[in-house]
Amino acid sequence: MAVELIYLAIAALLAPALAEMAKIRAKADKAFTWVAVGGVMFVLSAAFAFTDLSLVGIAATLTLPLVSLFSIIGLVAVLVGSLMATVALLKE
Repeated sequence: MAVELIYLAIAALLAPALAEMAKIRAKADKAFTWVAVGGVMFVLSAAFAFTDLSLVGIAATLTLPLVSLFSIIGLVAVLVGSLMATVALLKE
């Protein structure tokens, strides 16, 4: 599960960089910022998936809701960013 989150994070963090190289980020800068925030949320989610919090006294069942929460936040951010980018790029 965590490996898939890392793949999603890499894809979401590469999208703004590739858009910058293709010179289309300036047309939808705010949208690509949303996509990058989604990528960071996926990284945070994967970090919780890899972490064993039982060593510090926190129940291991706490990590699954945190992974789910940050995955959902990342998904919403990427969805909003991609929709905003689509609208901004189709307007021009």
